Amino acid sequence: VATTRRTVRAGAYNASLFRVDGRGGDATRLCDDVAELSVPLRTASGLVLVQRGRDGDEPREDPAAPRAFRERTDTLWLDVVDPATGRLRTVWRGEGQIAFLAAPLGGDAVAVYWVHDGASTLLRLDAARGTARVLVANLPVARDFSYDARADRVVFARATLDPSVYEVAAVDARAGGAVQV
Repeated sequence: VATTRRTVRAGAYNASLFRVDGRGGDATRLCDDVAELSVPLRTASGLVLVQRGRDGDEPREDPAAPRAFRERTDTLWLDVVDPATGRLRTVWRGEGQIAFLAAPLGGDAVAVYWVHDGASTLLRLDAARGTARVLVANLPVARDFSYDARADRVVFARATLDPSVYEVAAVDARAGGAVQV
């Protein structure tokens, strides 16, 4: 069983991934630099993926500028982890605020919600090949992703113009394109 555990250093990637052998068994550290509060994702074919990264520089404050929310741009990557050996294979790299492992899509594919530079993108990542393609570009804030295997689509909640209201939306998990509400 793979679990994450917080380490003592500060930052957004201060967790480690451990394998625990049996009930009350030994814990083996598989990797560090894991996104805090993230959960490894297992594909339908059995690959284990983990969100990793490094903190970017803190945004500079301009005392003369109006007060604004500024986010840090981090270096992000998604790795396949061999639970037996801890061997890592990077299958995606980018920069932004998060590359969230949103949902397994069948086979080696996963949905990745990537927030970057004032925008967000929903990707389809083939974890075996390390190839990604855009399902939805410029997606509003989204959460609660799942995969509807029967309809072969990614289902999620997305923000509306009213910040207190989300709507349920879906997109084709292979072709992407228009979001259906």
